[in-house]
Amino acid sequence: MLEVIEEAVIDSIKILPFLFITYLIMEYIEHKTSEKSKDMIKKSGKIRTFNR
Repeated sequence: MLEVIEEAVIDSIKILPFLFITYLIMEYIEHKTSEKSKDMIKKSGKIRTFNR
């Protein structure tokens, strides 16, 4: 049982750098495209906001 836990911890440590780099890339892409997405939504005119 101890060997299973040890292997799981080792495998988790090995994959953490990949997951961190993937997270950074996704955040970069999201940051770069967020303004473009907002502009496209505004230009489409299909979404209306109702003020109460």
